[in-house]
Amino acid sequence: MALNSGDIAFVSFNADEDGWSIVTFVDIDPNTIIYFWVFWV
Repeated sequence: MALNSGDIAFVSFNADEDGWSIVTFVDIDPNTIIYFWVFWV
């Protein structure tokens, strides 16, 4: 199953512990790998 724009959202970020949380609005198959890229400007 392909994910589309808006299927995942960041909901929190903790700079003190380098932690973050996401929520999904669709079911994601087990063992799905999701990559996040950070672009520094």
